[in-house]
Amino acid sequence: MNRLIRYHFACLAILLTILGSCTHSPQPERANVPADLLIQVEVNGRELPPISASTLAAPPDVRDEHRTAWKLDRFVGEISAARKLVVEQADGQRVVIPLGNTDSAAPNIALILNRKGEVLVAALDPEDPFPAFHGRGGNRGRGMGEQWVRQPSWLRLRSRTSEHPSD
Repeated sequence: MNRLIRYHFACLAILLTILGSCTHSPQPERANVPADLLIQVEVNGRELPPISASTLAAPPDVRDEHRTAWKLDRFVGEISAARKLVVEQADGQRVVIPLGNTDSAAPNIALILNRKGEVLVAALDPEDPFPAFHGRGGNRGRGMGEQWVRQPSWLRLRSRTSEHPSD
């Protein structure tokens, strides 16, 4: 009987040691900008300096405990004259974001760093910059005010008077 009790105590000690070493590390509150971030920028066919991790070292326009956002016009100039933004993702897929017309103002487009460390291009509502859907996944069928593009590699702005055959 003594052997059985010692065996159970030994098993319990091993189990407690294993459980004690299993610690759940919480996700960081705010991720860092990826060091290898490089987003090429083109405005009406003219290349501008790319957006990199050092570019996003600038103070953000908006932040909360999990996300950080920089308005795009800080890096590419005033975008209100543009009629569309073509965002090319790292996988080569292109997303065209209309930026308004002569009757309405262009939306506030921003680069957003989410809690996973991903950079997104999204419309930013000054009244509610980080709506509840951000970071929840599975939310499809969004309107322009809720559209976002992951991992951009190119940003191409086109003005109302400029046309480019590839876009």
